[in-house]
Amino acid sequence: MSGDLKFNEAASAHQPLMSLEQMRAVWDASYRWRSALAASVRLILLTATQRQEASAATWSEFDLNKRLWTVPAERMKGKAGYRRAHVVPFGRALADLLEEIPRRNASDYLFTASDGSRPLCWANGQHAQKLFASAGVEGATIHSIR
Repeated sequence: MSGDLKFNEAASAHQPLMSLEQMRAVWDASYRWRSALAASVRLILLTATQRQEASAATWSEFDLNKRLWTVPAERMKGKAGYRRAHVVPFGRALADLLEEIPRRNASDYLFTASDGSRPLCWANGQHAQKLFASAGVEGATIHSIR
């Protein structure tokens, strides 16, 4: 058995998927960028969560002792009334990432606008695509990770 992942080509035809090597390259490139967006990409790489779950993450959602991140139901994708909180267990790498992220203006958001009043805005994804391109991963979007 090899360490390579096999993807269903038909299911992923609409979206290019990153290989593990490409994900490693994006991880390395994200440290050169030193931005909230780059740190949020690392969170997505570590947890395979969705962009909106990661970009609006708050410090109060993380239990560092139990190493659990609880994404509230209202931020989960799906029909209202059917959504449930998503509990994401995490290891040392995410604990280390959380230690690296500076707290800004007493905001509860991990990744925030400069004044801390709102979560990180991904706009149209162009900054993430530039990050991916700097890692040599062309044509990828944040969805290429999942």
